[in-house]
Amino acid sequence: MAQKSMFQEGQMQKLQKDLQGISDDTNHLRTKTQGFLNEMDGELYSRVSGQAQLAQSQINRL
Repeated sequence: MAQKSMFQEGQMQKLQKDLQGISDDTNHLRTKTQGFLNEMDGELYSRVSGQAQLAQSQINRL
């Protein structure tokens, strides 16, 4: 006869709560990281764009 594992309801609820907390933290970190990367991408684009405009104006002067 196969043995069944029995879990206490309180332990299962705690485990589910802990897993939900990990999931929430992971989603929060992913959102913050994506926002940071988007911000850096925009800043980098701004810098490169400004340098490209400066280079183009110098080329036009030649």
